[in-house]
Amino acid sequence: MSSSIGVFVAWNCSLEHITKSLEELVNKKLVKRQAKTENVLYEVQAEQVWISVVSPHGLEDDCEIEFSRYQVEVDFTSSAAMPEAKTLALAFAAKIRGEYNCKVMVIKDLQEVVSC
Repeated sequence: MSSSIGVFVAWNCSLEHITKSLEELVNKKLVKRQAKTENVLYEVQAEQVWISVVSPHGLEDDCEIEFSRYQVEVDFTSSAAMPEAKTLALAFAAKIRGEYNCKVMVIKDLQEVVSC
């Protein structure tokens, strides 16, 4: 079973800043993909974690979480036994907040707010 931690980034931060900060954090170049739904998608694997950047994410507000207030989702997925996804997600959230003063929200499995 995999575990997913999503870092949702608000409209005040550009996709360029998000990808640059993520590349610096994991010390790897993201691969740009074109999703079938026309959403820009970047991917990279760092350690045991798959990281995807999607904009717009297309999620509706749910579980009293206002996904619609955020333009970009950076998803960190690893096996349930691996804590690296949460560690990387929280480090990325702190980095993007500190460098660009972006509003972020960290969500576990799209249901539980970890940080905002």
